[in-house]
Amino acid sequence: KSKKEKYVVDKTPVDSEYIESKFRFLVDCGYKYVFYQKNWEREFVYTADECRVEIYLDGYVFDCVIRAKEIERVNLLESPLASEGFVSRYLKASNHERADMTAELLKENAEIFLQK
Repeated sequence: KSKKEKYVVDKTPVDSEYIESKFRFLVDCGYKYVFYQKNWEREFVYTADECRVEIYLDGYVFDCVIRAKEIERVNLLESPLASEGFVSRYLKASNHERADMTAELLKENAEIFLQK
């Protein structure tokens, strides 16, 4: 039986500017952007029509939840966009790499997420 891979916690701080710069392309494509912060949790929310991308940084944990026309609101890693290889690399990646991988995956699926 295969053992479920564990999320590797990366304790490298990720500043808000890094996340905002990585996901700027969503704003450039017409998404509205809102930032929330409560204690250690930061939430970067991008919305346009039926699409929504939520990036969470809770302490040292990076997470992403998406919703699109054909995709119910779901964690990125459980979405149809994330292949087994992607999930495996993501779980071992640094938080900066996770942000990069998430942005790239959304760009690769532009027909679903990008409005223009």
